[in-house]
Amino acid sequence: MHRFIIAVLSIMVTVFLSAQTKHSKISAHHFNYKGFATTIEDDAQDENGNHLLVGEIRVIEEQEKKRDTVINKIFNLTQVYSRDRLGIIIVTDSNYNTIKIRRSFNGKKVIYDEASKQFFIGANFFDYIKVDDNSFSAWQPVIIKTNLELASEIYFLRKDYSCILQDMRLEKDRILLFTRSTNNEILKKRKEKVEVIAVSTENIKEDTTGARIKNFEALLTQESSFESGRVTITDVSKFNNSYYFATSTLDQFKLTNSIHLYEFKNDRIIEVKIFPKFIQYAMRYDGWMHLNNGYVDSKSNYYILVHKAATKEKITLIKTDTIFRQFAVKNIPLNDYAEMNDFLVLRNGNLVLLSINEKGNWSYYIYTDKMELLQEIKTTLYRKYRPMRIKESGGNQLTCLFTVDMTTKNDCVVHRVDLR
Repeated sequence: MHRFIIAVLSIMVTVFLSAQTKHSKISAHHFNYKGFATTIEDDAQDENGNHLLVGEIRVIEEQEKKRDTVINKIFNLTQVYSRDRLGIIIVTDSNYNTIKIRRSFNGKKVIYDEASKQFFIGANFFDYIKVDDNSFSAWQPVIIKTNLELASEIYFLRKDYSCILQDMRLEKDRILLFTRSTNNEILKKRKEKVEVIAVSTENIKEDTTGARIKNFEALLTQESSFESGRVTITDVSKFNNSYYFATSTLDQFKLTNSIHLYEFKNDRIIEVKIFPKFIQYAMRYDGWMHLNNGYVDSKSNYYILVHKAATKEKITLIKTDTIFRQFAVKNIPLNDYAEMNDFLVLRNGNLVLLSINEKGNWSYYIYTDKMELLQEIKTTLYRKYRPMRIKESGGNQLTCLFTVDMTTKNDCVVHRVDLR
């Protein structure tokens, strides 16, 4: 009888481990070019699985012979005078085999629109602006409409201040841009705000210089109040007809921060006033906090990943609803600083938390919608790698983009994680 129980337990353990192995399949794809450091910010795929990746590339070797000859030719880098980050587009097949590379603007977001069979890239470009008697440089948003052959249409949005694209959403007849904007001041006078700007490729104005440049005429602009310091915006999520995003603002001189939640609905940006006090109450803490990310799912559940500043102790996952009637809190122990941790709500309601494990490598932790741990999927990427974006792709898969920028290593890795 004793042997029978042991045998049964052995079979159960074998089945369990087999299931863990089946669910833990990761394929890693590297985008490394000699003499360059590459950062991929986003990745989208069409209905055939082809990928279009956007981001930026930086020269780290001043001598031309020490750099990848193909990239040198594409970017026309015969001489290098600075270490500016240059925009890059990479087209691959379904297995991330490179098909095309093109110089572009500094890509932040890419969305594939199946109806038009086009990719829409949200990016930023460095512009020189003159306001009255003042001239200065500033970042401005740009939208690129393209296909796998990279036949592109480019649309600029010009402001008289630095306006940096953070996220983007496609609607039926317009594009929503979520940006952080500055007052163009520096140091202690610097202030930033969030803007939601609606544009359309059908509503453009001619460039006054006579060049063949397409400039957006903004359909509407909604903005938050200015705050001292730099604004960090979480990913934008949508429930019914509302878009939700949260912000953290850090004032480095006063060493203070503030957090806010905004709803964009009926072309208005509305602050959810209860949010800061709610976070303090849920955390049982009223000090300096940082929002890692936040998502609203299809059932009106709002998940927030938040931590105390500069902590290695724990990170907190909060589940509530969009009117904050009830909530649940899960404190998750940490093995490293919490700043780079991220999470995602999957279409099936489960959650994926990306965090450093006890061996110092990144792991994907799968939780139920009740925040119960289902599984840990371990990777071999050590803590120096920085996750840029985690997203759900087709066929029960995750895509996660990592980068590392060190003295001895400059690497860009795309993980494809099979959850089946």
